[in-house]
Amino acid sequence: MMEEIEVILNWLESNYEVIVALAAMVISVWSLHLQREHNKLSAKPYLDFEYLSGGVDKRLELSIANVGFGPALDIVLNLYDQGEYVETEKLKFRDYMVEQADPLFLKGTKLSIVNPSTLKSGQKQTILQLEGPDPREAREEFIQRFKFELAYFSLYGEKSTVEFTAPV
Repeated sequence: MMEEIEVILNWLESNYEVIVALAAMVISVWSLHLQREHNKLSAKPYLDFEYLSGGVDKRLELSIANVGFGPALDIVLNLYDQGEYVETEKLKFRDYMVEQADPLFLKGTKLSIVNPSTLKSGQKQTILQLEGPDPREAREEFIQRFKFELAYFSLYGEKSTVEFTAPV
């Protein structure tokens, strides 16, 4: 038993430089991994919807804000009308919204739609705006039937999505 321990101690004594070098390399690789994960988090975007309705100017507005630390890239706006996907190419999207609305509702109503492709950290962009003389309740009832979904990427290629449905 003593001889076995002595053999192990002799082996450790003659190879301790290799053992220390291997341990240092493992710690270095692990540290690099942790640093990379930290960098991903420090450059991650987070998009949030902001919904405003009413006020003096009789406007209903849906905006997105990047409240994360990095830019949101390749933003895609998807629209669902009562669960059905709607083509959201800008002109088709606007035509669809007009088509679905009551003609009396749209009389004198301004409908603006913007689909941004990128948002810097801290940047805010209005994506949908309805304003006009019609009752606020009509605009709110109209917008409640839609679900908005944003898909976007971070600098590191990570995909994220966020959804919004107007409150009832």
